[in-house]
Amino acid sequence: MSASYFDQRFDVAVYGSGYAAYIAAMELHAQGKRVLLFHRASDLLWESGRSFAQEVGESDAPAWRELLRQLAQRDAVGLDGRFDGAIAEVMAASLIRRAELPTLFYIAPVAAQMSNGGELLESVVIATRSGLQRIVAERWIDASETGEIARMANRQLAPRTPTEWRWRAFYQYHDWPAGALPSGLDRTLWPTERVLTLASPGLIRPPQIIQVLQAARQQLTAMQLEAIVSHCSVEPLPVYLNGEASAQALSFGNVVCASPGLLAGVVATLGARASLGLEAARRVESCPVVRATVGAPDPPIEAITESADVAIAGAGTGGAFAAIAAARAGASVIVFDPFNFPGGIGTGGGIHLYYHGVAGGLQDEVDERVKQLGLLFGPKARIRGFHPEAKKLALMQMMEEAGVRFMPGTMLCRVEKDGRRIRSALCSSAEGAVELRANAWIDSTGDGDLCALAGASFRKGRVGDGILHAFTQSSGRMHHGERELTMSIVNYDSGWVDSTDSQDLTRARLVGIAHYVCDPYTRGYCDGDRPTYIAPAIGLRQGRHIETDYVLTLADQVEHRTFDDAIGLTAAHFDNHSVDYEFETDEAVFWVWVCRQWRTGKTACEMPYRMIIPRDLDNVWIACRAMGVSHDANYSCRQQRDIQRLGEAAGLAAAMSRQSGGDSRSVSMDELRAALTRSGALRHREHPSVEVEAGLADLRAGQPTARLWHVYQNREQAIGDVADLVTSGNPTTSWLAAAVLAAWGDRRAEPRLLRAIESREVGIDAVGEPSRFTVPNWVTAVTLLRSCGTERCEATLASLSADRSLPLNVRTAVALTIERLTNAGVKLSRKTILETLAALLVEPVPNSSVIPGRPIVPAIDDSHDPHPTREDHTWQLHLAVARAKRAIGEPVNAEEERWTSDERALVRGAFERLLLLRS
Repeated sequence: MSASYFDQRFDVAVYGSGYAAYIAAMELHAQGKRVLLFHRASDLLWESGRSFAQEVGESDAPAWRELLRQLAQRDAVGLDGRFDGAIAEVMAASLIRRAELPTLFYIAPVAAQMSNGGELLESVVIATRSGLQRIVAERWIDASETGEIARMANRQLAPRTPTEWRWRAFYQYHDWPAGALPSGLDRTLWPTERVLTLASPGLIRPPQIIQVLQAARQQLTAMQLEAIVSHCSVEPLPVYLNGEASAQALSFGNVVCASPGLLAGVVATLGARASLGLEAARRVESCPVVRATVGAPDPPIEAITESADVAIAGAGTGGAFAAIAAARAGASVIVFDPFNFPGGIGTGGGIHLYYHGVAGGLQDEVDERVKQLGLLFGPKARIRGFHPEAKKLALMQMMEEAGVRFMPGTMLCRVEKDGRRIRSALCSSAEGAVELRANAWIDSTGDGDLCALAGASFRKGRVGDGILHAFTQSSGRMHHGERELTMSIVNYDSGWVDSTDSQDLTRARLVGIAHYVCDPYTRGYCDGDRPTYIAPAIGLRQGRHIETDYVLTLADQVEHRTFDDAIGLTAAHFDNHSVDYEFETDEAVFWVWVCRQWRTGKTACEMPYRMIIPRDLDNVWIACRAMGVSHDANYSCRQQRDIQRLGEAAGLAAAMSRQSGGDSRSVSMDELRAALTRSGALRHREHPSVEVEAGLADLRAGQPTARLWHVYQNREQAIGDVADLVTSGNPTTSWLAAAVLAAWGDRRAEPRLLRAIESREVGIDAVGEPSRFTVPNWVTAVTLLRSCGTERCEATLASLSADRSLPLNVRTAVALTIERLTNAGVKLSRKTILETLAALLVEPVPNSSVIPGRPIVPAIDDSHDPHPTREDHTWQLHLAVARAKRAIGEPVNAEEERWTSDERALVRGAFERLLLLRS
């Protein structure tokens, strides 16, 4: 499953993510064909999971019948045949995972490569998160709504106009009346849910949505005003009620069309769409075959040209704010995004609340409008945080009012430069390729895609094993109280993903959705906790970090530093979801495991303008999590308020740069800071004093506090006192003193650390197995030895490794410490090292399946597993052991090489880098 789809030639490539594409791909895959299902959207059965269609209909397709069977088994089908849209998406993801059907989302078609005089389609050039790639197949099925691939291959085709568009809002209330319903509301299969439908002959705009919600709210009784709109159509459903089409083409060459918007005929139900897929799967067998070469040159790309003063890649958390700020400052602005809505994680990711960060500025204005619009969706007391649909509407309104041109459903493909300046960017939309030109560019893609494609240097993943912060596949959820329903938030760690890899991102998306499988949904663990919707945007906390003029550090945050070019404040805690700190930096280990400040220690500082300026580019600003922060600093500085603040600053600066042709470093700091001060985004503060003496006092008292950091950071001032305290009669004082000495690389710490290991010293508030909050002193000691150990620690580590009950985290810590000491020149016995490392690999390995976050939903197809997001992390042990062996010159073995075929990109990457270092 780990092989790149771009290195293969498929029997059939099916483009689309709706019922027609799903049915066609599953049918052909069941026949043993090598099939790839791919699409720009990341939603399976989007007509159900994104549009929430209620018109079911019928189909003879086997995959359709199997889907209905799975839904019926889980009590997710009503007596009238209607089923739940979110659960349909969940089951489709689970069935695709079970079938091991190759699937690729987070891409966009750019061009078609034709052969045989333009009659046969050889390959399709697509944009991915890391640049252009090619998909090669012998035959093709285009089951997208408007036939994107088919229209690339045959430019005579044109999509027909839908008869109408249907948008829906779902109301939740604990006690709907048994008789007549309020006007416009209809029943669903859930007793607490009612649905409102808006049908329009044209595209549905925000004013229509606001009007219909206002009318619906007026129809509710005084008691029913407690009802909450839990979810709405992410995009309206196009319905075709007549048989007319601009061009009817069931197939041409080796392409079969299953696009509702291209084919003649009534397409008004989900079953009708499924039947289009079944028919396409049957027809593709009679198509001619083209055997294209993998890796052939790309065809020319035809694109229309658009231009603006400021172009913004991504309309997410920071991009929407940047667009509004830049346009209000007088710039012409184009912002584009793969999704058809702005706002990112707060509107499409299911995380509709602020976690830390600092208020003020443009975001206060947005929040006030969200608050007013939120009244249309239900009472504030019944909605945790803000309503995501209200924020979506607010941002759409404010961008339109400011004159921003929003290009939804558009993905970045390629970047062209003049020296250190971006000149243009090629983008792909469902209507074709677009070349954008601008003097000033803002990267709000989340992962710094714009900067990376422009050749900017970047970092990705922690040094220890390359892992990125855990992702979340959120969903909508209603909390059932005794006499009330509350809109809640699902925010659990779903696993780990390389967010810059479209194939791995697709894997993570499918895994995350399949976590919501429940059997059945009407009783047991899932009672009241069924997903009302699956968040369209996967919750990514970390990807690339672009190298910028200044990189914010953990020290900046802990010491609350100020900057002359500050553009705002950030404030949080060290919000790292990992538990395996042996793979983290020495500074992170000290802050969390020694000072014990995971949650209690406030990390707050000013954010300098230089952290949003790419070091290698001159006309680009960063307004997303790819900003200039160290891996440690990212854990705190990444909250929605942080990114919104950077968006406002980047938008203002880009607009101001018109005077210098878009030069980011020529913007007047006085003018920018004055504008941010006027908006309330920037508050001035004094640099705090260094608290070394206070930290020493805490050390003498045996108190692990945030002030110990100041001792750690001021070695020359504190070394005498700390060295004396390592022999203190207070065991906690001596432990903390040893930890500080160890962090300095002072070997006088070693005896105290070895004593902690040999006695299995627990320490204050640290019991049981390692957790993200605290670990026993002896576990911390194993990791601290990597900074100060000598030959003396060899015997202790060897003895420790012989304990078969040793959990995974401690085993990896031992291996990493051995590697670090060896690389530092400590003369350890080769024989002892090999014996120690071999002992670490002895199975079974306790605690090898790590739970990234709290368990809230059942495991994939296993309702009896209490830990749904469990992943096998044995690979980390093998990586740590292999690295230690590498340090002493041991050769690669098959046990290490096998991990290079793991389906998880981060795992493969870690071992590929290891093997590269050995070659």
